[in-house]
Parts: sequence; C-alpha cells; structure tokens
Amino acid sequence: MHMWILIGFVSALALIGPDAGPYVAPAHWLVAGGIALYLAGAALLARAGVLTTIRALAQAHRDPTNGARRWHALAMGERVWLLAGSAGILASGYADWINVHLRLAAWQLPGMWVAMAPFLAALLISWLIGYRAHRAIRRRIAHRIPAGQKPLAIWSRKQYVGFQLRTQILFVGVPLSAIVLAQDVLWILAPHVRSSAAAEWLLMVGTAATAATVFLLAPVVI
Repeated sequence: MHMWILIGFVSALALIGPDAGPYVAPAHWLVAGGIALYLAGAALLARAGVLTTIRALAQAHRDPTNGARRWHALAMGERVWLLAGSAGILASGYADWINVHLRLAAWQLPGMWVAMAPFLAALLISWLIGYRAHRAIRRRIAHRIPAGQKPLAIWSRKQYVGFQLRTQILFVGVPLSAIVLAQDVLWILAPHVRSSAAAEWLLMVGTAATAATVFLLAPVVI
C-alpha cells in the first residue's frame, strides 16, 4: 500500500505544479459533487471488501482460495479507484482551486496536503469501514491459539485506524513533506543568487542533499 500512497502524493504534486496547466480544468462547483461521488465509491468498495472477507471466513473450510481471489480483486479495484479518482478530481478543477483560489501555487507543501485531502479522506473511510473485517480475522486467529499461550490482542477501531495512519500515511508523508519543504525554501532563496547557473545548482544540489538526509534519518523518525 505504501507504493500506492506514494504514487498518490507524486501525482498530486504533478497536477498542482506549474507545468500542469494544460491538463487541469478551471475550478467550478461540480468538483464538490465529484468529491462526494469519489468518497461514496470508496465507502461502497470498502463495504464490499468487508462482506467478501466475512463470507470467505465463513466458507474457508470449503473453498479458501475462491474467497481470497475475490478479496484481492476488490482490493485492487479499490486502490485503482482511490488513485484514478484523486487524479480525476484534481484535473477536473480541484487543482486550479488550490493554485488560484487558495493561492498555494508558490507553496508546494501546503498545496500537496490540500491536494491529497480527498485521497486521504477516502483512505480514512476505507479503514473505518474495513475495521470490521480486521476484527473478524483477528477473532478467527485468536480462537485457534492453544490454551496457555499469550492471547492475541484485538484492537479497537481507534487503535486500528491510528496504526494505519502512522504506518501508511505518515510513513510516506513525513519524509516527502521534508523534501518538499526544502524545495519551497530553495525556491525562495534561488532568486537572490546573482547567477542563474548558480541558482540552478543550488536547487539541484540542495534538493539532492535534502533527500539524502531525509532518507538517512527516516528510520529514526519513523
């Protein structure tokens, strides 16, 4: 899932970037309806995944592979919906609203997180609904633990969603935010450099050095 979330962040940055103008429609009120449809689709797919998981657990003694195939197909469909829908919302006017109406074109870091808001909201909805499947699986495993061994902990919904936020969103978002913040600062400093060639080197070397530092320190931060 980390790779899908990273792709979501990268596509958001691309669609709010200065070169995305020809691919982004002007902002209009229909974007709000598109976001509502997008979130509703995420909820329906998550609900279908829960029902499929519970049905597969009930029928595991007869055909365990069939239920697993259905679950994987739904999971893949949900991820495609999350990514494609997020990009579609941005391209249909949401990116223009961020850049023009919120005036965040010059600041990638806040623009990135605002651009990711529908995607992150859809993920949150998916985890809140999907907790029921997680609990059913954990209970099935807990019943098979022999007596005398340490019982398997079953998280609350709050614990489950908090774990997903830390290990999925922040795992990707914190290092990437540090890199994007450094780029924002470098873009502010670059115009004050006398030579255009030196400004380009500042941006290139500064971004590379920041990325290397972030990835070296990321394990400690995480």
